[in-house]
Amino acid sequence: MSRSTGTDATDKWTFARGVALAATLGGVVLLVWAVIGARDILLITLSAVLFAVLLDGGVRGVRTALWLPRWFVLLSLWLLLAAVLTGGAWLLAPRAAADLDLLAERMPAAMEEIDHALQDTEVGRELVEQLADVWDSSTLEDTARRFLGVFSSVVGATSAVLVVLVLGMFIASEPDTYVGGAIRLLPPAARQRGAEVASELGHALRWWLVGRFLSMLVVFIVTWVGLYVMDVPLTFLLAFIAGLFSFVPTFGPVASAVPAVLVGLSAGLEQALWVGLLYLGIQMVESYGITPFIERRAVRVPPALLVVFQLVMGVFAGVLGVLLATPILVVLMVLVGMLYVEDRLGEQATLP
Repeated sequence: MSRSTGTDATDKWTFARGVALAATLGGVVLLVWAVIGARDILLITLSAVLFAVLLDGGVRGVRTALWLPRWFVLLSLWLLLAAVLTGGAWLLAPRAAADLDLLAERMPAAMEEIDHALQDTEVGRELVEQLADVWDSSTLEDTARRFLGVFSSVVGATSAVLVVLVLGMFIASEPDTYVGGAIRLLPPAARQRGAEVASELGHALRWWLVGRFLSMLVVFIVTWVGLYVMDVPLTFLLAFIAGLFSFVPTFGPVASAVPAVLVGLSAGLEQALWVGLLYLGIQMVESYGITPFIERRAVRVPPALLVVFQLVMGVFAGVLGVLLATPILVVLMVLVGMLYVEDRLGEQATLP
């Protein structure tokens, strides 16, 4: 009788474990499906959080030196940012528009120069034909549409930027309300650790933003000086693109070099080669000089891990995924280091 009871108990335990496993797997699948379906919204929200972290960092910096109300400092920073953007657009818009018109005029000549160079060789002719076939295929069009994602239209991009600015302002105005509300969802015993993790996440993201903006500024200045010395047209526009694109490590500098090389190619192959060498040198200096120097005080992300994660985010969420791959990876590294390596394994974690 007891033997039969033991067998029944084992069967019941096995069945319960199977139901629990199936429910867990179903929950994971449902969560993944929901994340994929709402990936654009989640990434826009993360962009707003980054903007809020940037504003909060500015507020903390000002209030460290001046004992002013938080709302006053935040409003002042917001007005200062709006004034800088408006003034910069008013002063630089005419020059940028003229440079863009000139860039549009030079692109056909540069592409024609490339086409002539490729047509002179058999391998080049085959490559041109294959690229033409791929370009005309619907697969490339569909891939480009998916890759652009939320930025596939001017209206979508403008709406996304407005949402990021407004939502970021709301979060920065009362960060303790949102962070504290999230922590209160945790069990009482885990709330103190949750507060420590939240604090470390804010610290890591703030320093990552500081490091990125410093790197962007240095790349902009060095590129501007280099192109000016080489007497390359559209110096300001190309340097601005280089500085802006350096926000995305690894792939950003490569993408920013394409228009510069094309502009140089429109003036001759020799100048295009010099421009390419300039961008390669700047990339080497940025990767092995500027970035390591900044990372001593800011946030360090392993380059190989970052490249793989950027590729994954690009496939998963397109351009916006690549743009936000680094801060997402920083968040994941902090979470894994604190919640798994330290709490679960009991070892000292090296946080970014």
